[in-house]
Amino acid sequence: MLESLEKEDDLDEQLAKTGTEISEKADQLKQMIDDHTEKLMDEFSLMRQKRMKEIESLREEIERQLLSMESYKMYVDEVRQKGTACDVARAASDLHDRADKL
Repeated sequence: MLESLEKEDDLDEQLAKTGTEISEKADQLKQMIDDHTEKLMDEFSLMRQKRMKEIESLREEIERQLLSMESYKMYVDEVRQKGTACDVARAASDLHDRADKL
């Protein structure tokens, strides 16, 4: 009986050791997951910043083109309203060239 009790003590030690090993392995896995999550979030953040810069650049380009078109429209309206037929004829080539560029 004494021998069987001593074996149970050994079993308790083995169980405690196994529990510790499981806990350590779980901690390692959690750390790996945390590291991977951080890496992915950093990559995501960089991709998001890059995309936001692209969007801002595109917005600025569209606004610039819109201003050019508004300026062109104002010029056309002014020539049409204030200019004589001769002025319109002289400006026609310039208006055509500007329209092509827009």
